[in-house]
Amino acid sequence: MLTIQSKGIFHGLPTLPETSKGLRAVVAGASGMSGQHMVQILGESPERWEKVYTLSRSPPSVEATNLHHISLDLLSSPEAIATTLRDNNVMA
Repeated sequence: MLTIQSKGIFHGLPTLPETSKGLRAVVAGASGMSGQHMVQILGESPERWEKVYTLSRSPPSVEATNLHHISLDLLSSPEAIATTLRDNNVMA
């Protein structure tokens, strides 16, 4: 059974089992309004979220040990975005 929760501005979030550890996430637009909130929530649980890749031109103002910022213009070509993600080991 899936349990739903709300946290801050986010509603309808799934509750992951406590056994879920070592997860990774990618937050596009991490310095934007909703991106900052998402990064903050993921940064609060470094034992669960091993690495959170934040993608934006400027880094988010949130600081946490599990955040890895990648400076990226999301209006770039798909090829340029893929190269940047590959170079930063976000994708194989």
